[in-house]
Amino acid sequence: MPVQSGNQAVRDVKGNLPKLCNYCQGIMNHCPEGGGYLKKLTFKHHLTSHALAASATAGCILCIHLTRSERDGDEWDDTTGLQAVTAILETTRGAKPSRGDDFGDSRIILSILRPGKHAIISMLPTFLSPTIHTPLPLALASTESSLPLCKTWLNRCLMLHEGCKSSQSHRTPTRLLFIDDGHTRLRLSHELDGCPEYATLSHCWGSLSFLTLNKSNITKFQEKVPVQALTKTFQDAIRITSYLGLQYLWIDSLCIIQDDIDDWHRESPLMSDVYGGSTINIAASSAPDGSHGCFFDRHMFWGHTIQNEYYGRQSLARTVYYQCIPDDFEEYLLAQPLFGRAWVQQERLLSKRILHFTRNEVFWECEGIVRCETFPDRIPSRFEDAISHLGIQQINSFSGWSTFINAYSTCNLTLARDKLAAISGVARIVQHTLKDKYVAGLWKGEIISQLRWDVAAGKGQRITPYVAPTWSWASVTGNIEFPSLDYDESHGTELEDVDIEYATDDPFGQVTAATLRLRCKLIIKVIVPLPFSKPHETIELPETSDLPVRLNARLDVAGGAEVGDGLLYLLRLLPGQSRSQFTGLILKATEVKRGQYQRIGTFFTLGYQLSFVQEALENPAIQVSEADCISLQVEEDGSEIYIIDIV
Repeated sequence: MPVQSGNQAVRDVKGNLPKLCNYCQGIMNHCPEGGGYLKKLTFKHHLTSHALAASATAGCILCIHLTRSERDGDEWDDTTGLQAVTAILETTRGAKPSRGDDFGDSRIILSILRPGKHAIISMLPTFLSPTIHTPLPLALASTESSLPLCKTWLNRCLMLHEGCKSSQSHRTPTRLLFIDDGHTRLRLSHELDGCPEYATLSHCWGSLSFLTLNKSNITKFQEKVPVQALTKTFQDAIRITSYLGLQYLWIDSLCIIQDDIDDWHRESPLMSDVYGGSTINIAASSAPDGSHGCFFDRHMFWGHTIQNEYYGRQSLARTVYYQCIPDDFEEYLLAQPLFGRAWVQQERLLSKRILHFTRNEVFWECEGIVRCETFPDRIPSRFEDAISHLGIQQINSFSGWSTFINAYSTCNLTLARDKLAAISGVARIVQHTLKDKYVAGLWKGEIISQLRWDVAAGKGQRITPYVAPTWSWASVTGNIEFPSLDYDESHGTELEDVDIEYATDDPFGQVTAATLRLRCKLIIKVIVPLPFSKPHETIELPETSDLPVRLNARLDVAGGAEVGDGLLYLLRLLPGQSRSQFTGLILKATEVKRGQYQRIGTFFTLGYQLSFVQEALENPAIQVSEADCISLQVEEDGSEIYIIDIV
């Protein structure tokens, strides 16, 4: 039986904004104080879609959100009868809030149902300070109305956050846009007295043709940049920079000479200084290209806080605020177009502070704090982990680096040649902590285990022209995974030497050639039946017992394009301990030099087959000879060491 309305007061934070309709107010009256547990309750609501839409038009905040949250995106434009609205409070029993400003995992979910369709909106209870929740004037129906709040966030961070202050000096960018009294021009670093405070811009280039810095206009740009000829994104970034009280702005395509490859080679290694030294990074997160900009029109009731007052025995009111959020709030930011751009992974990591301008609202990120217009003080802990990114401190380890590469490899590059250059700034900083040599996207100290990467789903393609050696994840497209391995390193393959040639003198940038020389204790050769082209194939070793021995194979390149005639070499990298894996690389001879190979995939077998594998490996039919190696060395104990190169 439907629950009828109670008598608790429901009003807006300011007390003078649009009220809820009677149906929604009745629902709010039954919200438990302090996020307590509430079983599923069913309420009467508007009887038709038309009535719901009319209530939204009249200004009921919840009806507005419900009509905008239908999952399939259809308009509420028919008169089909609606099923009842349900109010459900979801609580993780025993869960405690991680901070004093929220209710942990508590939330109220409102659902409107009709045949085959539904809309969902969540309301999060919180005791947040009313002052931080004072809404902006509703007449401003654009994300540009967030600029006063953005300036408040920036000023608070500059004054209060010691962790966000740069711990090291940064080189002044070679060129900066100077914004002064409505005029913008390009200034060179040697003209400046020290390094000024400046903003940077992260944006999607897209397929749009737009005005950039080149050799023919650099002199004119030093006199005046034609702002009206710039993209909307660039114009908005200039407006934001000026509003925040800064006079300098760095934009890649306006501060690097786009038709001068030598200038690009000089500037791309400096990204750790450019973004690391900026006061704020402006991210045009929802713009797939420069025509969309940073600011977007939005419904005047795009977001809202509802206030509930609960009265105790002595008539003392206790206030709980309910913040309305869309059902996809947790995934919303990272689903924006900008986060599919590979360069942005580095820009986000290097920047101390970021303002993400999205279609719905603005988000703020700095050291340890994520904010947005919906939650201007701090995003509740239940969402923070999903929205915040890995900090530079979290990737200052071999395992952290692997996690970073996994995320980076899912992103898109306009130019494949930038595969390593786009993370050179991050690698430079990580190297200071690891004190290790950086080798084409991997680290020398852990290179044997890091060689064991896979391309997920068998959708990889080898990048051409040459970008990286086949033993580096940077040589292929596709999502890269580094499996967790349990191994005995003392019995595995060892690194003898690594030789790398670079496009410039930057050891973190573009690679033109690279050779890995390995000392191998086990390498065998097999012939696989063709076609050998599935993402997950099986390599069957010659039988030495009643049971066949099969190795699971994963190819780097889809379709078996690198398998050739089927003669493959299996290099054991890391012999697993008991109940672990026997794993390594699948190689193909280059036929250029003796003992020179290229990687085409990986193999492994699970622990229960290890004893059969050891027996199969002794089969003379699969043993390599000195002709397959650069050299063959015999140890004091009589064991053989095979020296090979992988390119």
